[in-house]
Amino acid sequence: MNVKVFVAVSSLVICMLLTFDGFCYSILLCLLM
Repeated sequence: MNVKVFVAVSSLVICMLLTFDGFCYSILLCLLM
């Protein structure tokens, strides 16, 4: 698995555990682009 993808997925999981704010999802989209 690509390291960048792994970091993005990990960040998404952490954000889901901490908050349901859309801010984290915006960061995730920026990382994938």
